[in-house]
Parts: sequence; C-alpha cells; structure tokens
Amino acid sequence: MSAPPHPSPRIAARPFPTDWPDDAPMHLDEFVAVFGIELPVSVPLLRGEIRKGKLPAKKVAGKLFITPSQVRELFQPCRPDPKAPASTS
Repeated sequence: MSAPPHPSPRIAARPFPTDWPDDAPMHLDEFVAVFGIELPVSVPLLRGEIRKGKLPAKKVAGKLFITPSQVRELFQPCRPDPKAPASTS
C-alpha cells in the first residue's frame, strides 16, 4: 500500500503513522495528513483542544507543534468522577 504524494518532504519521507515516533514534533497540518487515517482529527479540532488547554503544544517560529502521544492521550477513555453519597442517614 502506498500513500498519496504530499508536498511536505517530512511527510513524503514518513507517510504512515507507524513511521513517526511518539515524541516526534509535528506541525498541525502534518499531523492531520499522517494521522488523519488513524484518528478522527482536523486542524480546527486540534486548535480547539489547544485553546481549551487539553492538548499541550509548543509554538516555534509562530507555528504550533504537537506529538503523536499528546494527541493519543485526547482519545483515552474518560475516568468517571466518584460521586459523593446522596445521603448519610
């Protein structure tokens, strides 16, 4: 199976999610181009999660960078909050 050609040399060199280490910094467009096959993500979704503080990102030269492991954390099941007893009697 071959991936479609991409204008980014970084993606052309590593077109599949398995080609990227979990700690590799990726620009948002790069992440969506590579991991959009595996995860339901878009650039607006990622920007929204960054804005909400749920996705940590680094800004370098005016561009936002994230790692695959950071985004995978977003898709982990939520832990239920323990409920306080309604009554003590």
